[in-house]
Amino acid sequence: MKAHNKRIRMSKYIKPGALVKDMATMGENLVFCDENARTADVLSIMLNKGIRRVPVSAGSTGNFSGIISTTDMLDFLGAGERHSTFLKKKVGLDVKAGAIMHSDVRTVDRNQDVSTAIAIMLNNNVGGLPVTDKGKLVGMISESDIVRRIKGRVGFRVEEIMRRKPFFVKERYPVIDVARIIVHGPYRRLPVVKEGILVGIVTPSDILKYLNKRKGLRELAKDKSPIMRAMNPNTVYTKPKSRVHEAIETMIKRHIGGLPVVECDEMDIVGILTENDIIKLLA
Repeated sequence: MKAHNKRIRMSKYIKPGALVKDMATMGENLVFCDENARTADVLSIMLNKGIRRVPVSAGSTGNFSGIISTTDMLDFLGAGERHSTFLKKKVGLDVKAGAIMHSDVRTVDRNQDVSTAIAIMLNNNVGGLPVTDKGKLVGMISESDIVRRIKGRVGFRVEEIMRRKPFFVKERYPVIDVARIIVHGPYRRLPVVKEGILVGIVTPSDILKYLNKRKGLRELAKDKSPIMRAMNPNTVYTKPKSRVHEAIETMIKRHIGGLPVVECDEMDIVGILTENDIIKLLA
C-alpha cells in the first residue's frame, strides 16, 4: 500500500495549542480494568461498550500497567502465540488481564500537546495511547478522538491520501485464517470481496461478536466457517473523487474508523481510507 505525503496546517483545523487532556477520554468516561481482572471481563467490556482497546492499571496504585486490544484478544483466543496462555491448565477466559496485556506501551502525558500524541501514534503504528499524569492512568486518546475534532473542509480528494490496492480477503476464507491475518499483519480492518466486488468489511470486533453470538469463543482455533458469516455486510464506502471532509463526516456519523474506496457502481475496490491516513495529514 503506497503511503501519501500530503500535509495540512494543523492549526487551521484543530485549535492551536490543543492539549491531550482537551481531546482524550478522561475521568468518569474512561473505561479501564485492573491487571487482576479476568480476561472474560475485559472481553465483556469490549463487546458491550464497543471499545477496541482497554488500558490496564496496576491495582490500587492506579499506575498505568499495560493495554489489551481486540487484536490481542483474537491472538489469545486462538489466532496467535498468546493462545498458549489460554490453553495452559485449561484456565481459558479466567486468565488475568496482566498475563495477556502489552506492557511495553508508549504513553502520553495529559499536558502534552496533541501534535506529540500524533507523532507517537504514527511512529509506533498504534491507533490509541494511554494518557498519564505522573505515571497514573488518567485517560485514553485515539485517532478517532483527534479526527472528530477536525473542523473545516479539508481540501483533498479521497484518492489523494487513500491507501491504494489494499489487502483484502475473499468471502470464503475461514474465520480462523482471517483472524490470523489480522493478528500477524498491520491490519485493523479488512475489506471482504466476492469475485473482486466489495461485499463487506471485517474488524477484530466483528469476529469477537460473531464468536460470542454463536458461543464459540473457545473454538476460534478450529473455526473454519467462511468469514462472510462474521463480516459486516452493511459496508459504508466512499468514492475516489469524494472530498476528505465528507469522508470524515461519514466516519464520525457512523462511528467507524475506515472506509473502503470503490470505483464506479460496480463496487470494485481501489483503496481504503482510514483515520490513520487522516492523522498523517496533521503530522
